[in-house]
Amino acid sequence: MAPSQGEPLPLPASAEEVKDIDSFYMVISKLASCISTAVNEGKRVTAANTRLISQAAEEIRTATRSLLSIKSVASSSTPTSNSELKDEILACVREEIASVKKLVSANKSSYA
Repeated sequence: MAPSQGEPLPLPASAEEVKDIDSFYMVISKLASCISTAVNEGKRVTAANTRLISQAAEEIRTATRSLLSIKSVASSSTPTSNSELKDEILACVREEIASVKKLVSANKSSYA
């Protein structure tokens, strides 16, 4: 993985690529593979691979924070408890029943 000890190595993926659970999985997989390759390459871990491992581990942490922020944004736009969800469903059902009653009333008056 290391071309030479002085050259900085690029990471195979970035936390900036995390947009949803699928991209999170892809980023984490690539970074974990990068760490595994760097550790297992050669007889010892070079200074360049040590830096690469540290960078990949930090990207994993950043990607995890990104996923958590995506998750919190998604959950804040939806009801947070069963009772809120139940209330929202009941309100929708009541609206539909009211519109059906109006429709039935309008049809009854047209037959009279």
